[in-house]
Amino acid sequence: ASGESGEKDGKQVAFSESEFPAGRLEITGGTVRAIGEAAFKNRTDLTALMLSPSVVYIGKEAFLNAGIANLPDFSHVVEVGDNAFQGCANMKGQPDFSSLVTVRNQSFDSTGLSGDLILPELTLATYASFQKAAFTGKIVAPKLASIPQNFAVNLKVTSAEFASATTVGNTAFSGCSNLASIKLSPNVKTFVSACFSGCSSLVEMDPAPFGPSVETIGYRSFAGTALANMVFGESFVSFDAHSATDETSDAFNGSKVQSVDLGATSLTGLRTALFRDCYQLEHVVLPATVDQIDAQVFGAANAVDKLLVVDFAGDVPATVSDLWADNPDNNG
Repeated sequence: ASGESGEKDGKQVAFSESEFPAGRLEITGGTVRAIGEAAFKNRTDLTALMLSPSVVYIGKEAFLNAGIANLPDFSHVVEVGDNAFQGCANMKGQPDFSSLVTVRNQSFDSTGLSGDLILPELTLATYASFQKAAFTGKIVAPKLASIPQNFAVNLKVTSAEFASATTVGNTAFSGCSNLASIKLSPNVKTFVSACFSGCSSLVEMDPAPFGPSVETIGYRSFAGTALANMVFGESFVSFDAHSATDETSDAFNGSKVQSVDLGATSLTGLRTALFRDCYQLEHVVLPATVDQIDAQVFGAANAVDKLLVVDFAGDVPATVSDLWADNPDNNG
């Protein structure tokens, strides 16, 4: 069955009919360019979707929670609206997103789409576009400059390439426990809160962590990761706190970091719990500008069988008490 057509925002739109035969929906012909908002929302009886090559836009909630069980041809689709396919758990397989430029909030959230997520033309993505989908391969999005909040939460992908990305948003890859490597722009500047939190397999980053252009690292950004060696450049400005009322950083809490070189930065202090529970941390280099180290910066670090060496490029700050609050034998 095909839908009625009409104009909306200058686009030819296909709207749902009041009734259509259960099972297969086929958009045919060359005139329908878009699927309207909520057109087939909650149609669990829609189990097969065939899109005409003329369809370039799929509207908000168009197929939200539909029963689609085949893999539609997305190769000609340019934009997908909010929640358009959210909850289509039976829509499985590796999609062809070769023309996709814009993907909106939770467009493919909790779908069965799997394999690699290849997005060669994507330039705009918003909140949680692909979170909780079934992708297990790699993500490639060479033109996306800003990776949005919750973009790939809990995906089982093993690698990701974002050659133009200068910002990684809040919890963008949180819970991606299979993610082993990530490639970003050489000019990456910002890692927002918890962007890689829980990425326990993450051992490789390009540029090497944290690159000469990195300026800020947010709360719990790399908590639980496996990055071993970190060198910060002159551009680095701050480890952000949890909130205005909570100065805790926890940027690397529970990570497997072994060495950290902050010597080239102009940091004046280290926030609370910055390296808490980093049991493999052996060596930290601090710049001469550091004059304040908050409590528990190294809380429980090196609690087992290792000695943590902290090199101060300048004078040892007057306030260094309680660095290892959970391991008092290391203080001194």
